Amino acid sequence: MTHKSAVAESNRRRPGRKSRLEEFQPPSGPAEPVSDKLLNDPQWFARYGGFMVRDSYGDETCSIDLEVDTDMAERIRKNLEVLSGTPVHDHFVTNAGSVKKIPPFPREESYEVAISISQALTRTAEQLPEAVRTAVCAYAYGVRRSDKLLVLAKPEHARFGRALIDTVRSLNLKFLRWRIRGFGTDKTPQRLPKTVPIEWCKRLGIPSNTPIKWLPPKNKKNLASAGHIAVEVVEQCGKSLEVSSNFYSVMLVAKVVFFPDASEALEGEVNEKG
Repeated sequence: MTHKSAVAESNRRRPGRKSRLEEFQPPSGPAEPVSDKLLNDPQWFARYGGFMVRDSYGDETCSIDLEVDTDMAERIRKNLEVLSGTPVHDHFVTNAGSVKKIPPFPREESYEVAISISQALTRTAEQLPEAVRTAVCAYAYGVRRSDKLLVLAKPEHARFGRALIDTVRSLNLKFLRWRIRGFGTDKTPQRLPKTVPIEWCKRLGIPSNTPIKWLPPKNKKNLASAGHIAVEVVEQCGKSLEVSSNFYSVMLVAKVVFFPDASEALEGEVNEKG
């Protein structure tokens, strides 16, 4: 199979950006507690993320250097393989000289920020295992790579947005916050509301006076997008707020380490065959 045909086949079997949450199947059954090994390792993100980076280069000493035991090393490799047949894999990147695609790792200058987010995530996972599992899985599956927005196209998607909001709130990090975006179209009234529509506030469990910032949609003539909203996770950078690439990296590494679902593995196998 040529490179072009392989890409075409990959695009054919994966749902488009707008349909990802429509296709997303949340993990079934109660969330299992995060292992004590992870909870008691404040450097889990650096350890296992660093392992993925170095292992992708074929570094045979990385597991020893990073103190990653054989079972965990094999688990991570298997989980990356499981996710290769799912939309989560679209977020993965190939570093120069490596042979495997892995979650994007933060820039060196913001590395400590990502670690602080990862430490808060494990604390929150211990307190709110269901919310964190839902947030990590839905975010990794449904967030748009281009702008890091988790678009909620239908009322039933609100539970995924709510899990993400609850998780960010519970991280209790002053520099990290969530906000709501809306999408205007050619048919949208010029005077847009300054707050989130009340029906979405109720679904998301947020105050009725929550502000909303309006953005142009990918397709201005797509009237359906006028009813969509999105949850965005942002980081305080000086006096401004910017989309948090650190949160994005942590959630994708957490997806690999914590919650690679059997349902997604099965989906990948079915897609490969069909």
